[in-house]
Amino acid sequence: MAAEINPVENPVDYKPWFDAVKRNDWCAAKEFLTLHPSAITATDSWGDTALHNATYEGREQIVEELVQLMTEEQFETKNTFGETALTIAAAKNIKIVECLVAKNKKLLGIARDSSQMTPILIAAKNHRWDIVRYLYSVTPLEDLKPDKGTCGSELVICCLRAKQFDIRAFYQPRSPF
Repeated sequence: MAAEINPVENPVDYKPWFDAVKRNDWCAAKEFLTLHPSAITATDSWGDTALHNATYEGREQIVEELVQLMTEEQFETKNTFGETALTIAAAKNIKIVECLVAKNKKLLGIARDSSQMTPILIAAKNHRWDIVRYLYSVTPLEDLKPDKGTCGSELVICCLRAKQFDIRAFYQPRSPF
C-alpha cells in the first residue's frame, strides 16, 4: 500500500495585509482578507495583529471594520509586549477605546503584562483625562479595589498629581451623530 501524500499548504505572506492596514487602505485590506480569512488573527514579527497595527496608527475606520469581523476573544490577543489593542489605544485615542470597549468589556480588566497596568491607569499615566473619564464610567469599581491589585491606588495618585480631583464629573458621552 502506497503512502498517502498530503499537500502542504504554502504559508501565506501577510505583509500586504499589514501594509494595507498601516496605510489605511481598507479596500486592499478587505480584498486580502476575502482571499485569506486567516489574516484576521495573523500576527507580525512583534506579535501584533492587524487590530494592534491599526490602533498604533490611529486608523479609526480600519479599527471599526475589524471590530465588526472579529470575535470578542480575538480582541484579547496580546502582542509580545503583553499589550491588547485597548491597552495601546488607552494612551492615545478615545474613539478607538470606545469602539473596542463597546465590543468587549472584558478588555477593561486586562493589564499590560510588563507593567500590570490596566487601560484606565495607562490613560492616566499618559494624561489622557478624556479617556480616563470614559474608562472610569465603564470600568467596574470592583476592578479598582485593593484586593484586585494596585491599579486603583495608582489611579488615585495619578489623579492627585495631575490635580484631576473628580474624574467622574466631566465625562460627557459623545453623540453618535
